Amino acid sequence: MQVPPGPFSALGWRLLRSGCDVHQVLRASHIKPWAGSKNKERLDPENGLRLAANIDALFDSHLISFDDSGEMLVCLSISPEQRSLLGLPARLRRAPSPEQRRYLAQHREIFARRAP
Repeated sequence: MQVPPGPFSALGWRLLRSGCDVHQVLRASHIKPWAGSKNKERLDPENGLRLAANIDALFDSHLISFDDSGEMLVCLSISPEQRSLLGLPARLRRAPSPEQRRYLAQHREIFARRAP
């Protein structure tokens, strides 16, 4: 399947976390939320991660984040049982680029404020 044109087409369809290529469950997730981004950031392919829908929902809610090496950080409010059911924590298949690390640093600031 071809990747539709757009700012995240460089990410491809393959899931960064697991290598899954079932495009129906994949999301092009903004690292810095669309609503809080300038137009340039909204269209920046480095402001994106390809994530499965459930991981995208957790990421958008700041219940998870990723460190600069791609290791997942999980909010303490997610119980060990729920972590197991969701397959958490995990890591990205590729380490984030320097530009993605800049966006992830902003994401982690919100994640840290949210953590209990």
